[in-house]
Amino acid sequence: MKTKIEERQYNRFIVLYSLYKEVNASTEEACNLMHIASTKSIKNGIFKEVYDYLDQEKFIDGQTSEQVYITHLGKKIVEKTIIYPEERTEYFPAYKEMGFKD
Repeated sequence: MKTKIEERQYNRFIVLYSLYKEVNASTEEACNLMHIASTKSIKNGIFKEVYDYLDQEKFIDGQTSEQVYITHLGKKIVEKTIIYPEERTEYFPAYKEMGFKD
């Protein structure tokens, strides 16, 4: 069972990771982050917290949630989480702890 903090971290990662995959790791391509979150069953209230966090940490950039870019820093943290699947990062639980297998 996940704690509230782990649940928040998971929600943040799943949205960032989904953005990373949607734009094929490109910092040049924008995507609708709210739509991505809705496909992951993240409700609006939770999405606001996720969006604000990712923006404040400089993992994403954009004027609105409908046109968001992943930043270089955002790419680095996603890739670090995947490359070292058994290690926690400063921002997210270990990739394997979050239930990812690939």
